[in-house]
Amino acid sequence: MDFSWNTERCLQRVRIPLYLSIVRKIFGNEEYKLLLNVFVNHRVPLAKVEDDKNALERLLKTGILKIFTAKLDLDDDREDLKEELSKKRSLENADDRITKKGVGVVLENVEYVAVEYSCLDDYVFLEELVKSVEERLSDMGLMRSIVNLLYSKGSIGRSISYDQIRVHCKNEKQFKLVDKLEDLLAHLCHENTPFLKMIDRSGGGVYIINVTFGQEYLKKKFALGVINSKFDSLSVRMIRVLLDKGYLEEKQVSKYSMMPNKDVRERLYKLLKHNYVHLQEVPKTPERVINKMFFLWGCDLPKLYQAISKECANGIAKLKQKLLSELKLHDALIQKLERKDVQYNSLLLHSSEQEMWKKLKKTLNHLEISSIELEKMRLIFNLR
Repeated sequence: MDFSWNTERCLQRVRIPLYLSIVRKIFGNEEYKLLLNVFVNHRVPLAKVEDDKNALERLLKTGILKIFTAKLDLDDDREDLKEELSKKRSLENADDRITKKGVGVVLENVEYVAVEYSCLDDYVFLEELVKSVEERLSDMGLMRSIVNLLYSKGSIGRSISYDQIRVHCKNEKQFKLVDKLEDLLAHLCHENTPFLKMIDRSGGGVYIINVTFGQEYLKKKFALGVINSKFDSLSVRMIRVLLDKGYLEEKQVSKYSMMPNKDVRERLYKLLKHNYVHLQEVPKTPERVINKMFFLWGCDLPKLYQAISKECANGIAKLKQKLLSELKLHDALIQKLERKDVQYNSLLLHSSEQEMWKKLKKTLNHLEISSIELEKMRLIFNLR
């Protein structure tokens, strides 16, 4: 039997903490617990989650969860699912849908709940876009209101009219937004910052999220942020010069970035080592002699994004290794904490163990947050 590596599936599973944090932030704990249940079991019979009716309806409406039908082979000890299906779904023909097959039970056309990963990717993108708009523009929370309106409609690709935005702002009691709505919408559609796109001018205008601009804006923002944190602001200035001017010689980079040649050369080769920039040789004559060549520096955005995305993947792997090593190191303490008597009486833990547990929780929380941020960045770089 041959096996193959499902890269996309692995990436989806790695992003689960990121997805859960986004759902908890947007919706709340009920939706978070329901989604966690579906993630853990991969897919869940609809009858098993109907108790969380409100949370289920919200996640189905927004497209995060989907319902599909399939066949499932169960062991004899799962016969109780027949009664549960009959009770919760009011199936008059439950006996017809459940038939014996050998030592097992076959349930035909059972409805399941599963996760729509592409929809979750869209939600991560929208949340980051809203944050970026709030950082760059004084939109008074208009982008957040528009995104919340799209959440209620269940699709980020839907168009929304001026009247719909106005009514939504009134319902949210954002009266300051209503008074300045036209100016703020024009600001968000400006050619320098077209986070929104007007597709129809009738009735005050019809708008959609400018996904293409938003994705490119976030990618460039994250890329320059990484360069600034790994190197310095002068390296960011040089990258901006190369992106704006194209291929340049070292002296030209020095001139446009207003930096000494020595500093420019040092930083360019550091960036080259990380594949953030590349060096192209252009011969002056047919003979490829080194002293008769131009050396041009350039920066290709797709290659830059790819290089940083790989570094993010390596960083996530190192964080996972660190997490496993911490859990292994404190295995005895974790086993003691799982004992029922310790859970009921925390005094059974020594003061040194309590202090160790506090430090461990802080470390694990820091590792989880760092992993989520890196995975968020990696997801943005891989958006198409």
